Order: sequence, then C-alpha cells, then structure tokens
Amino acid sequence: MSSKSEIPDQPLPERIIIGKITSAVGLRGDVKIHPLTDFPERFSSLDQVILEKDGEIVEACISQAHYRGKKIILKFDGCNDRDSAERMRGYLITIPRAEVGLLPEDSYYAFELAGVRVYTTDEELIGMVSDTYSVGSEDLLEVERMNDNGRFLIPFVKQFVKQVDIPGQKLVVELIDGLE
Repeated sequence: MSSKSEIPDQPLPERIIIGKITSAVGLRGDVKIHPLTDFPERFSSLDQVILEKDGEIVEACISQAHYRGKKIILKFDGCNDRDSAERMRGYLITIPRAEVGLLPEDSYYAFELAGVRVYTTDEELIGMVSDTYSVGSEDLLEVERMNDNGRFLIPFVKQFVKQVDIPGQKLVVELIDGLE
C-alpha cells in the first residue's frame, strides 16, 4: 500500500478561469468571450475581473455585458476601439476563488477535484485526479496512477465514486475489472 506522503497536497488556485477573450467585435472595443464556466450568466453581474496572459495579470472593469445567442460580448472600461480590443485577444478572464458561488450538495468544481488523492474502497492509494472531462450528461475523472504514471478514466457517478472529501483531499472509488 502506498503512503499518503507520496502525493503532495495540491493548493487550490487563487483565481478561477471563467472565460477567454477570443476576438474583437465591432469598432467600439467590444470583445467576444468563450465561456469556461457552467454559469455564463455570471458575466452580466460582474463589475470587475482579473485578466491573465503570458504571466501578465491585469484588473479590468466590465462596463457592459450582453448576449447574442450563445455568444457573450463584453465591454471593458478603457477599451474604446477595435485595436484595443484586438490586443485583448487570448487573455483568460478570472475571478477570485471566493467569488465562484456555492454549488448544490454533492456537486464540485473541477478545480476542487484536481490533485485530490484517489483511494480504493480497500484504502489503497492508487493515484490522484489529474483532470476532469464533461462528456454528454456525465463527467469523467482522469486519474494519474501511482505505480506507473499511467492514466485512466473513471465516471464521476455514485456507482464508482463512493466518497468525496475535498477538505481531506480524498476520493474513494470502487474499481471494477477493466476500469483501471
């Protein structure tokens, strides 16, 4: 059995990515956003965000947000022409972790699961969550194995995931033949 100390605790990120600026829109400095959140409506209630790109971190005030179908269009203070908007392309839009909002019981943000240790129901440490994927109506956890640095996917459903302890950085799973 592996020891808990083989996988260091993963600190939670200070900021959470909620979108990415993909392009300029029009001539007045508006930008199109690709949402990276399950709650794209949050953009209409945000006043300030943190933009990040290539190690640069900039606070930005949102003066206007509107929706064109599934597209999100933002206007930032001081971004008044297309050239300024074009320079914003590629910036990630983040918010402080404390502002992400509460989820219903038994629901988790992907950033909370990243780095969590994965144990079998026999208390054997088998790896850690390295990524999450949404596939249709189901989420999948990618687990990086301890023994050979390989990876496998496990459905994030109660049939397989028996316990989630975010503060304790522990996930208990029931493995079946062929799952690992």
